[in-house]
Amino acid sequence: MASRPELSVVSVTWNSADCVEGFLESVAEASEGFRVEVVMVDNASEDSTVQIIRSFKRLPLRLIRLSRNVGYSRANNIGIRKARGEFVFLLNPDTVLEPDAIRVGLSFMRQHPEVAVLAPQMFYPDGRLQPSVRKFPDYLGLFVELTGVSRAFPWLSRWKLDPKPVEEPVPVEQPMGAALLMRRRVFLEAGAFDINMRMFFSDVDILKRLWEKGYQVWLHPGMRVRHHMGLSTRKAKPRLALEWALGPTRYFLKHHPKNPLNFPL
Repeated sequence: MASRPELSVVSVTWNSADCVEGFLESVAEASEGFRVEVVMVDNASEDSTVQIIRSFKRLPLRLIRLSRNVGYSRANNIGIRKARGEFVFLLNPDTVLEPDAIRVGLSFMRQHPEVAVLAPQMFYPDGRLQPSVRKFPDYLGLFVELTGVSRAFPWLSRWKLDPKPVEEPVPVEQPMGAALLMRRRVFLEAGAFDINMRMFFSDVDILKRLWEKGYQVWLHPGMRVRHHMGLSTRKAKPRLALEWALGPTRYFLKHHPKNPLNFPL
């Protein structure tokens, strides 16, 4: 019987043919010396994503092909429940791991059992630092962001934070969900992703729940990931506009139910 993997990489794809091979190659390189499995959950892609995944042989890989697009949250839950590793690395297929990312991440998590989730330092493909850490949103912060006030007056931003390089690992509130290394047990104990938030704000919600339960979330500058931000979502902008509107609405309804701006869905 094959030994249990140390790490399960879980990724949800949807029409990701233009990035998934590079993603898998980077995972294979970063996995050298570790017992790593890859669980790919495909949300009914209509391009060659599935064929590319099936042809990849450098890592133990399981493909879960869904007959319809069930959303990011439900698909991730399916993959994580099928995963066997003590640690799960949730990665969007438009990310590329730096070669030391897995080694640095696993080493830190083993040395710091109080940390439930570890986020990497994110970069654009050209090497620029990517804004990947935010505070938990409140109504005023979201209003300032959506109205464009924060772009004109950045110091008024209460939600999105300017990217700042850090020298040492630091606790953070809400890192970007495109790349999160977590303890599988803790994730399942927290209740997994809320499937009512099909895509947007589901990562904000689960990180909020983890902090409320007393778990810690950290950012590690030595764990580096390049991210082609929005590569998949921009392919379906009209369809996702409604999802983006529903995400924060459901988040605030859940976490700030007494606010008069909430309305039932």
